[in-house]
Amino acid sequence: MKTIILRVSNECNLRCSYCYDSQNHNNSLKQLRENATASFRENMEQLIADINLLTKNVMHPTIIFHGGEPLLAHPKVLDEFCKELEGFRFHIQTNGTLIDDESIQLFKKYHFRVGVSLDGANEIQNKERIFLNGKPSFNIVLRKIHLLQSENIKFGVIMSINRNHINTAKELYDFLAKEKLQCNIRPVFAKDSKTVNVLSTKEFVKFWCELFDIWLSDEEKRVSSWQIQEFVQEICKIKIPNYRVKSCECSPNCFENFVSLDIEGNLYACNRLYSIPQFYYGNIRTTEIENINKKIKDITDERKKAIEKKCGQCNFYTSCYGGCPAEAYDMYGSLDEISQFCMIRQAIYEYVKNRIL
Repeated sequence: MKTIILRVSNECNLRCSYCYDSQNHNNSLKQLRENATASFRENMEQLIADINLLTKNVMHPTIIFHGGEPLLAHPKVLDEFCKELEGFRFHIQTNGTLIDDESIQLFKKYHFRVGVSLDGANEIQNKERIFLNGKPSFNIVLRKIHLLQSENIKFGVIMSINRNHINTAKELYDFLAKEKLQCNIRPVFAKDSKTVNVLSTKEFVKFWCELFDIWLSDEEKRVSSWQIQEFVQEICKIKIPNYRVKSCECSPNCFENFVSLDIEGNLYACNRLYSIPQFYYGNIRTTEIENINKKIKDITDERKKAIEKKCGQCNFYTSCYGGCPAEAYDMYGSLDEISQFCMIRQAIYEYVKNRIL
């Protein structure tokens, strides 16, 4: 297994309205941190053995610290864990609120790539990302981003675009220019009928294309190509034959390349599919690795067969392979369907092609 998404904790100190990890956590931050740190330390020795078994014969495997919120576990215990895993690459996806001097030292010591979630340029656009008490998180996260920048930590921002972003493309562009942020722009997908402020496919495409037009017409290029790599990738798709985007949602082999592992040894297909029985591979401590590999192969073959039948004749088939299977499952309850992201990418491709050719 090339990449292990390690669920450091199932809990989080934020209550984002659209989060796919829809669990209730009512403890104080102090209690959340104590629980996460104690649980991780208790399981750490066995967890290292689990990871070594899963990555046997893999060159430079990657661990993505995830959750929940992974920084609920104290950086000192994460440091103890990392130093036992030689040859690994370390990433972390965090809401950013708990970044401090100790976590900065952890990132530096092990050359972490850091992903921070921040939705937009201000509290209004970011208002779905709130603390337990309902208070907003934007200003706190922005201060932590400035700390990462001052310490020269390599990081990027994931922005989930929702209805709060309608007609704000110029404002967001100015924010990216001012803050010099590298970001990935993603739509909020409905995890169920209760998910709020979800954009339609048409609305997200409109927002993305408005932002692209602002960037394309900016003669000063206040936002560099490295800041929104999706813009460059879309142009490369048109200009370079057989160009492929290297991201998990555009891969036919995501089930074979990624696995979600919690601290008790439970394995799921990915973090978005955690706790869903259909995507449970077993516990690495009690299930033979051959049986786990067979389940991974079976689910990979199931997805490939269904999508090839549905999309095999599509001109975009080898660019997206039906999109993210987790998103398709969230929407339709089946791996046999294509993701909404597939339709979004087709519309964006056609728009960009008409703008640059």
